[in-house]
Amino acid sequence: IQYCCLIPELWFNYSNYIIIEQKRNEIGLEILNDGIKVNPYSLLLRYQLSNCYENWNDREDNSEKIKDLWIELISNIQESNKTEMSKSKIITYCYTLLMKSMRRLEKIKEVRLIFKLARQYKSIRSEIFEEYAMIEYNNNEVKIADRSYSLGMQYFSKDIRFVNGYLDF
Repeated sequence: IQYCCLIPELWFNYSNYIIIEQKRNEIGLEILNDGIKVNPYSLLLRYQLSNCYENWNDREDNSEKIKDLWIELISNIQESNKTEMSKSKIITYCYTLLMKSMRRLEKIKEVRLIFKLARQYKSIRSEIFEEYAMIEYNNNEVKIADRSYSLGMQYFSKDIRFVNGYLDF
């Protein structure tokens, strides 16, 4: 890691070794946090850290850490000099992962707040509407899922893939 610190896979592998083989969770978290400081755009390291927070005991406190982790990445990407097309794909994907994490932590209210926050991003993609609709559908909220698709149709009615997904729904 000392010589190849800009390669996120090394941080990932090292933290996995420490967490799984050595059973030293706190040190593994420190390694992941250090890796994120060096690689602020790494989806891999944030995803791994998010999973660690999600699967450990103090789930209530960790949901805020997970949210802060992904929101920080989204703001880093928004400030980057990447093309708008690649930004919108990555940011939509980050919001999707964040919604899924919050749902697994049994926080449907948080999922709704994240969806509302995601819709404020001007270049959000249709995948966020589909993912949110499926989360609501699996939460036995069919009416809300249908409204999500209807709202998405206002923005993405020319997107064939989205329209097909809505028709399948």
